[in-house]
Formats: sequence, structure tokens, C-alpha cells
Amino acid sequence: MNKYHVYLFSIFVTSLFVPDQAYSSCESPSTAIEVVNCIRSNSPDIKQIINEQSQTEKLRGIATRRPNPKLETQSTIGRNRNNGPDVSGSNDKLYNIEMALIWPIELGNKVEARLKEAEAKIKQVQSDILKVEAEVILQTILGIQRLRQINKEMKLFEESIATYNNLVRQYRLRTHLSSEQKVSKLVFELAKEDIELKITSLLKEQKSLDEFFLKAGVQSAHLKKVLAKSIYPDKLPPISNEKINNQHSPNIQRLNADKELSIAELKVARSISWPDIEIGPVLSYQSEGDSKSQSIGFQLSIPLPFSDYNKAGHEYASSGLGKAESNLNIQLKNEEIERKQLIQTYKDLIQLLSKVPNDKALASRSIEIKRLAVQGLVSSSLIIETHRQEIEFIQDRNQLEIQALEAWLKLQMLNGNITKESTLREVL
Repeated sequence: MNKYHVYLFSIFVTSLFVPDQAYSSCESPSTAIEVVNCIRSNSPDIKQIINEQSQTEKLRGIATRRPNPKLETQSTIGRNRNNGPDVSGSNDKLYNIEMALIWPIELGNKVEARLKEAEAKIKQVQSDILKVEAEVILQTILGIQRLRQINKEMKLFEESIATYNNLVRQYRLRTHLSSEQKVSKLVFELAKEDIELKITSLLKEQKSLDEFFLKAGVQSAHLKKVLAKSIYPDKLPPISNEKINNQHSPNIQRLNADKELSIAELKVARSISWPDIEIGPVLSYQSEGDSKSQSIGFQLSIPLPFSDYNKAGHEYASSGLGKAESNLNIQLKNEEIERKQLIQTYKDLIQLLSKVPNDKALASRSIEIKRLAVQGLVSSSLIIETHRQEIEFIQDRNQLEIQALEAWLKLQMLNGNITKESTLREVL
């Protein structure tokens, strides 16, 4: 068993021992778009950020929480001792009980300020979800395309091995080999082993991609069903000429949420400058011997902001708002530059790919080379060099296709369109 078969066996074993619950919601996707939707529903990265969102949404309840009223009581008991010269003496009991129901009242729209702060934090998490989702979709589409390319490269490697095996078999069937033929036989065997090493490296990359899909519940057996369609250079989508709204970028949405949070924090700082009052009725009961009295009153407690009116909080929040606005403007400029660079990169790659031969042209050349090789009309070195160049050409072209596709997808991320099904249909 060579390394090629060992890696195939390891991929098979890995698929057997992945927990069944990972596949529960993605049993049998039949199209690439279904695979992407499955990844969006089951990606561990997306699930983690969604869990954070469900916790963050509880901040609304915390923000609107009102302080509870307080019941304050005070009681004293004693005796009235009066032993003056004109009084025979008395020993009356004294009772004094005072009760107050105090209602804290927040001034300065504190509840509204806290609620806006909570809403801004929720928007932050929502923008993080969009960003993670966009990155996962980009990785998924590139993964699907790379697996398609690996399948094509694998077939090319297998065809090369079959050619070398056929040539070696012809030499083995001969009763006598010249020195040149013996060397040619050894050279073909070495070339075959070199191809097997390349297959091992390719299988390792395939295994890594399969594990990415397996973590989101897509089995490699089901994934193979969607790899039949290939994206050729002439099928890569065009760049839209529509006016771009740069506010749809996940990074810009996150920075806008940061800005909203800074504004909300400034409102919270201003609301804290307002003192909270405590107000409520007071009931008093007094008893001295046979004399009893009751009274009712009103209590108001308010701190006087002579020494502190949260000036430091104002300055800190204002500084945070300035930083958020600056970060937003910087990101807007950076993304505008990045958008232009991606457009130019994509156009250059498309132009380059349009000039290279497609699979059909390469296949016809490969058939001719095999025919000449089997007939012994070309030297062994030329056969090996031809196969090597063909493999390198396919790999280089595949790399250019991936680069072009990645540039286009990143443009869709900047435009906020990568999560749309219409975008998926253009590349899948």
C-alpha cells in the first residue's frame, strides 16, 4: 500500500468517525447553493456569534430596569424621668416610630440612554454576525471551487501515472533492453513516484477542505455530488456597474455600530450628571404615657453636585465618539482604495485567463502526446517534460482562477452582496 492509498484510507476513516449529530441538518445537499446554506446554518463560527447575540439581547431588559422602592423605619423607646421639686415623680414610657416609603426617581432620561446603549451593543453583534457569515461564505465558495480543481488535477495525475505505467510495462515485455532503454525505464519509474508524491500533497489539501465542510455537517460523500460543474474563465461573473453604497460593508456596519455606541455612551454620561432624587411619604407615631400623636409628612432627598457632575465621564465619552468617527472615516477611505485595487486585479486576471487554453484544447494535446509516447516516437525526457509542463500549467491556471474568484467575492463583501442568493448563483 503506497502513500496515495494510505491518504485515501485516512479520509475514509475520518468520515466514519465524525459524530452523526453534525449531519442532522444537512443530510443530503444536492447543489452547491444548498451546501452554502448548510454551512451558514451549521458553521461553528456563526453559531458562536449567534449565541453571543442571544445573550446581548438581554441587555434591553437590564437597561429598562427600574430601581425598587425602599421602606425605611426608625423606632425608639424610653422613659420620661422627671424628679423636680414640685413633682412627686413620674416614670412615663416613651415610644417613637417613624416609617417612610421612598421611591427612587432617575432624572436625565437615564433609562432611555441605557436603552440606546444596549441597542448599539446589539447592533455591534449583528454586524459581527454579518462579517463572520460573509467570511464563511467566501471560504465555502473558494473551498468548493478548490475541490473541483483538485478533482481535475487528480485526474491529470492519474492519467500521467497510467501513461508511465504503460511505458514501463512495454519495456518490461521486451526480452532485451539497450542501455538507453534501461535508463528510460528507470526515468519513467522515478517520474511515476514523483507524481505519487504530488498526489499525496493534493490529498492532504483535500482532507483539510473536507474537514472544514464536515465541521458544518456536510459529508464528503454528499459534497462530491455538487462538484461536477466547473467554473471556466469565460464563466466568471462580470463586475456590476451599479452605484455602490459603501455603507453595506460588514466592516463599515460594525464601525457604524461602534459610533452609535459611543453616542449612546455620551448620552449615558450626560444622564449621570443629573442627580437621582428619592421621594416619598413619611408616617410618624409618638406616645408618651397617656399622650399619643400621629403625623404624616413628605421626604425629599437629592444630592447636590457641587464637587462632581461627571465631567470626566463626559470627556471620556466624547473622546470615544471622536475615535469612532475617525475609525469610520479611515475605514471608508481604505475600502474605497481596496475596491479599486480588487476591480483592477480582477480585470487583469480575467484578461490573462482569457488567453490561456481551456480544458478541451489541453485534452486534445494530451491525447496526441500519449499517442506519440506509446509509439516510441519521442524521447523519455521529452515525455516527462511535457507531462510536467502540463501539470504545472493546470495548477497555475487553477491558482489564477482562485485568485480571480476571491477578488470578485471580496468585492461582493465590500458591497454587502455576498450573502445574497443571486450572488451565489453567479459563481455556483
